[in-house]
Amino acid sequence: MQVKTNSFPRLRAWFDRFKETTIEVKNGFVSGRFVAWELFISRLAESRQAAFFGLMSLFLPPLAVAAWATLIRHAKVINVPEVADDLPYPAFVLLSMMLWMTFTESIMAPLEGVVMQLRSLAHANYPIEAVTLARLGEVIFHFLFKLILIIGAGIWFKLPVSFMVIFAPIALLFMILFGMGIGLTLAPFHVLYRDVGQSLNTIITFWLFLTPVFFPVPTEGAASWLFALNPVTPLLSATRELATIGWITQPLGFVIMVLVSAGLFLFGCVLLRRSVPILVEQADS
Repeated sequence: MQVKTNSFPRLRAWFDRFKETTIEVKNGFVSGRFVAWELFISRLAESRQAAFFGLMSLFLPPLAVAAWATLIRHAKVINVPEVADDLPYPAFVLLSMMLWMTFTESIMAPLEGVVMQLRSLAHANYPIEAVTLARLGEVIFHFLFKLILIIGAGIWFKLPVSFMVIFAPIALLFMILFGMGIGLTLAPFHVLYRDVGQSLNTIITFWLFLTPVFFPVPTEGAASWLFALNPVTPLLSATRELATIGWITQPLGFVIMVLVSAGLFLFGCVLLRRSVPILVEQADS
């Protein structure tokens, strides 16, 4: 029995609205790019006074964590498996922490951006995508500072560099888009229920220990399944592996997460655009 499309009017109406909003999102990115640049520059100007402490917050935590993890490993407090050849353990943890910090920043950036710009959105004539674009630029800009420390660590430990390193920024970009997708999806709920951000911080802390930051992905036991089900594992591992050993050990998982990251980012943008009128009304009340 052949089922006609008209048998699902609600589903078709939802799909049409989603398609229309997707076009609006695309137009919002195009028309809001100049406003996004102004918002980005404004944020840099605001943070200039705290530039020294801001740089320290980018450099000191991963250095401290890398030193702590190395001491714990040498003291044999925990049994850490061997990492890839030609990749010293301190460099492994340092690079992984830099990537993890970038991922968590990409989650929190949309939440903070929407809250900060919500009142101005009610009175200014620019699309919400300008805020998203500005925050995306801020996350990438902060990573460029982290890259200085990564390059310094590579020189210090004399890490070999493969030509595949040129593809590492692509993997990094999709990891950022995945984080931004999570943040954009949660942003409307964060505006309505401010405890969402606090709960998210707790989840992120627990999430860290299920991500291959302090040691590679386990190959056996229950932990291997937990790490395999962690969606950020293929993205973070691929970025680190392309920057160091030159190949991806989980190519299928990486391809799947590339598609998921792009889809989640689009879904988050659509959801946020549809939520803006409600959020603006909430801000004015």
